[in-house]
Amino acid sequence: MKQTLVFVFIIFPVYLYSALLVDNCETANMFSSIGPQWITYTDGVSSLTMTVDTTPGYNSNYCKKIAVTILKPTDSYAGAIINFKSDGTSMDLSTYYGVRFYAKGTGSFEIELPIDATRNEYNHYLSSINLTDNWQLYELPFSQFTQTWGTPKPWDASTIYGFQINTSWNVNQSREIFIDNVEFYTQQEAINTQTGYFISYKPKVNQIGYLPDAKKFFTVITQTAGTNNIFYIKKYSDNTVVYTGYTGTTIIHDNAADEDVVTGDFSQLTQKGEYYAEINGQKSYNFKISNNVYDNLFKDVLRSYYIIRCGVALQDNKTGLFHSACHLQDALYDDKPGSRDFTGGWHNAGDFGKWTHEHAFSCSFMMWLYEIKKKNMLGLKNDIPESNNKISDLLDEAKWGLLFLLKMQNSDGSVYHKIDTEPNFPWGLAPESDPYQRTAKPQNRGSTQFSTIDAATFSAVMCQAYRVFKDYDTAFALKCSKAAVDAWNWINTNPKTGQQDPYYTDAQYWDELMWVYVEMFRLTGNNYFLNLFENEIDARQLSSPIWMTPHFFGYISLFYESRTPQILKDKIKNKIIELADSYKNIIDSNGYNVILNENEYYWGSNGIISSRADVLLFAYLITGDKIYRDYALFQLDYLLGKNSLEQSCITGYGSKKNLNPYHWTRIVYNNALPGWLSGGPNKYQEGADTPLLNLQNQGTPAQKCWLDLCASNGSWASNEGETSLQAALLFLTGFFFSEITTGEPQSQIMDNFDKVRFYPSPYNELKGDEGITFINLMDYFKIQVFNLNGELIYEKEGNTQDGKFFWKIKTARKNDKPTAGIYFFVISDKKGNKKTGKIGLIR
Repeated sequence: MKQTLVFVFIIFPVYLYSALLVDNCETANMFSSIGPQWITYTDGVSSLTMTVDTTPGYNSNYCKKIAVTILKPTDSYAGAIINFKSDGTSMDLSTYYGVRFYAKGTGSFEIELPIDATRNEYNHYLSSINLTDNWQLYELPFSQFTQTWGTPKPWDASTIYGFQINTSWNVNQSREIFIDNVEFYTQQEAINTQTGYFISYKPKVNQIGYLPDAKKFFTVITQTAGTNNIFYIKKYSDNTVVYTGYTGTTIIHDNAADEDVVTGDFSQLTQKGEYYAEINGQKSYNFKISNNVYDNLFKDVLRSYYIIRCGVALQDNKTGLFHSACHLQDALYDDKPGSRDFTGGWHNAGDFGKWTHEHAFSCSFMMWLYEIKKKNMLGLKNDIPESNNKISDLLDEAKWGLLFLLKMQNSDGSVYHKIDTEPNFPWGLAPESDPYQRTAKPQNRGSTQFSTIDAATFSAVMCQAYRVFKDYDTAFALKCSKAAVDAWNWINTNPKTGQQDPYYTDAQYWDELMWVYVEMFRLTGNNYFLNLFENEIDARQLSSPIWMTPHFFGYISLFYESRTPQILKDKIKNKIIELADSYKNIIDSNGYNVILNENEYYWGSNGIISSRADVLLFAYLITGDKIYRDYALFQLDYLLGKNSLEQSCITGYGSKKNLNPYHWTRIVYNNALPGWLSGGPNKYQEGADTPLLNLQNQGTPAQKCWLDLCASNGSWASNEGETSLQAALLFLTGFFFSEITTGEPQSQIMDNFDKVRFYPSPYNELKGDEGITFINLMDYFKIQVFNLNGELIYEKEGNTQDGKFFWKIKTARKNDKPTAGIYFFVISDKKGNKKTGKIGLIR
């Protein structure tokens, strides 16, 4: 027995009193303390070595080390087992409560307890563990072991015949485990301490860096440092000290992490460079201070949408991702016979489904970023096929999503909800190898009821598209405008309905209606829609924009509309500030300055963090108070490693980056698309995967309920991202994009924007009008007139000496006469500058 175990016995008198020792690893060979030797195994392709290690063990001379590299793409495995008896028969361990051991290493492993009933299928009961680079005690009660595949067998602790360590995750990835002091323990011997989950002793920082003028903090647990402890910020290049400070005067108990922590403030350091923090001998990961620290991240977040485009081949040298054109047969109708073209759009998440509300959400955030940060986005080029055109690549990507959405609308204005293969999902296959029939569904499989939710989100984003694109692509903008009106007319003449899709269930439709009320008001100027919004605002609680609650877009859109009454603007401003202040209070209440309460670590928690940070940014815009900007940046700190897992949640970024997102690019190509946001810690068991359930069953704190796993039984409930999460991160990172991209936009507003006029308005032939006169034109002009379908019905260009042009309508040839209705005109000069407007014709 090792000295360390005697020491622990003194502190915990029951420890090892009647525990069954399996291996204390002091034999200096592969034999175990219980007798038989360790046996290793692989799938025949993967590599595994098991050795006695002397680095040393846990406060002792020896431990066992297993080093694994998974080389087989599918059905892979490798591990080691101790049989309790040389003949392989079982032991009765029913008087014991669980198994425990000390371990450290890299990656995740499965601890398996084989019983007689699972001998034939090898579908043993297992529990997953995540390793750190420090020795930790892992105490695993039998209750947290589960079967993950094969024929279910009842748990029977009286027939356990071994202790097994296994791994099967992620081809071409190496990992290792050092293990010591393996034993089974009784319930009376259980130790209630922070064990079984990740604890980092290092100061946690934003692992890519900070803006020079930003608030800069690290967080460290009290096992490393207490209050008023000296710390140093040092240059990465030569370890020289550039800043000295002291931790704060308060110890904070972070409920979500179940840690006592202190913080270090080095905001006064503004000099650009690469650094690390050091306190009491513990060093943080490196970070940079720079004006452009988020630029590449933003570009990769945006570019991830290009990588997940559907219906086209991907030949991307930048990421090394290649596949043939996929899903060219999208899709059959689910609600009736037949099919039509539903190609395009984006694969939403780890699967290949495409959803209307998810597309609308992403497109809206893209366009909001363009509207808010136009000088940074105007000429943005991001190495996509459209980069050679004269439109910002941000709008190019938004247009890709909008074009797909237009295909989702029916002739009566209703909108399909999704294209997918419910209930089947082709996990592990390339997109062009998807074997399942894809169908367009109004709601869940078999439903024929179209929803208000999809029509409203569709109409709202199409209204916004008209506003954003009308000066760059008039014909497209007009199609969006007509589609928006058609969707609204369907909403107005059909019963209001929620959405029963099993993957995106949403019974409440008021959120989407409040958004569309505002956008229809901005599109038409009709106070009817403004009144609808005003009738709702006092009864509704404002929240951050996520796929289920997009009404925030309506609030902010109305605030920026010049025709909004000031009293209503003030009410909206106050509601946004109230919401932002509530988020500030949450941030101030915990040790990692994250914008979640302990009970808010749901599925997709990282998306909630990003969307709430976006609220803070809008609060900053409408108040000018920099504290909202600082608190928004704290959320990027969290997502990029300043959290209790010391884990960057974004692929490709951070020293400890998310390597294995639950995504088809990772499982199929062993290549994670950069800039993809992981779903985030999830403390709730509803819908959770087995590895996450195992973690939750250990009593793991909320903020640590996350696994970097992508495999057939990976952690979709904590590690799968989706486009709506990505959209919120897009706005957050894009807000801090430093480049001023001038470029050559396809059009700008004319210099004499306020001077161009036309009359009569409306044109009324019944009252004797002959045509329409335009005045205050430039010397050269080009006039184009489009109908609501975006079709060009009149065009004229030439020069004018007096700045006037008369469009003859009454005496035009029969085929050239426009019918009564609403039309849009575009006036251009030689430079491509444009003026747009609406014309009403009465005939």
